[in-house]
Amino acid sequence: MRAREFAVLRSVGMTPESLRSMLNYESILCSLKALAIGIPVGLAITVAINLPIRSMFPVSYTLPWLSLILCVLVVFLITWDTVRYAVHKLDRQNIIETIRSEQI
Repeated sequence: MRAREFAVLRSVGMTPESLRSMLNYESILCSLKALAIGIPVGLAITVAINLPIRSMFPVSYTLPWLSLILCVLVVFLITWDTVRYAVHKLDRQNIIETIRSEQI
């Protein structure tokens, strides 16, 4: 969707390496934002689920560390893989044709 924007950046002198770097930083920031919102919400939900269980059974709440670490890794892997795919697709496009294209 942003191919035209990237083609314009490349046409004004942005190197492919700097474009990759920009997209990598962007994916890291997006992942951190998603995790900053998702982890507290997810933990709040697990605590809310655990409250009725604790009233019936004497079970203490333990933080699901392994699940948290796996989710963080999966989020970063998905965003990194998506950026790699987008950069690979951009490398094969003609800059002028991409700028000229009108996508609705």
